[in-house]
Amino acid sequence: MNIGIKTLTPVHVGSGTLFNYNTDFFSVVVQTTGDRYLRIVDDRKILDLIGPEHLQDWVLSIERGQNIKEFMKTYAGKAIPADYSRRKIRFFYDKELKTSDTLKEHIHNGMGLPYIPGSSIKGAIRTAVTASLAENYPSVENTLKNFKGKFDGGELEKRLFGSDPNHDIFRFLHCGDAYFKQGCEVAFLMQMYLNITQKDSLIPTQDKKKPQFIEAIGSDASSDFQFKLDTDYYNWVKRSDAEAVGEMP
Repeated sequence: MNIGIKTLTPVHVGSGTLFNYNTDFFSVVVQTTGDRYLRIVDDRKILDLIGPEHLQDWVLSIERGQNIKEFMKTYAGKAIPADYSRRKIRFFYDKELKTSDTLKEHIHNGMGLPYIPGSSIKGAIRTAVTASLAENYPSVENTLKNFKGKFDGGELEKRLFGSDPNHDIFRFLHCGDAYFKQGCEVAFLMQMYLNITQKDSLIPTQDKKKPQFIEAIGSDASSDFQFKLDTDYYNWVKRSDAEAVGEMP
């Protein structure tokens, strides 16, 4: 079946790629509205515009940390940012960026569409089911703590859903990827994280590292994904278990 999905807050699923300011992305401001965007550089488009004869000049500009927009004015004067960028991202930040700033990319498919993987959706469903069942689970506080005294839901999930992947009830649940439209991406500055402490309180903590710019699917973005309960596999497992029990003396 198809299941509709809508983001309530920005959602980030990292691709593993880290973009560098002025080299891999740059900022632009729409003069008429004041809206600010980040644009992701498209290497192929740049090479087409400047030509192979200026490839070494491009490499040198990167080594020197030169602004990519200034470089393109020199070697492709008539080109506008849209001509040499892959996509633009709505940006909510009113300060000047520094050359040391980086941007964590949200995962996209081969067509450039941002998406939430089915594995992430399945994990969210699993967490919601765990939270619902845990309300009535005896001594759940003790179960949620590992041998070091820190919170860890692994032991509780084993008791609720199965002791290992081969016996986990969620292996019968299949979730497809949810693809969103281009242009729904936003970028923001991640400064605070919420941590559950040993004192059972949820508090914001300042990131010890440098604040990170994050690309994400914006809030109120809609999509759908394929959702399936593999009943054939489930019935096969039931028959196999029944036959195994029947063969016991």
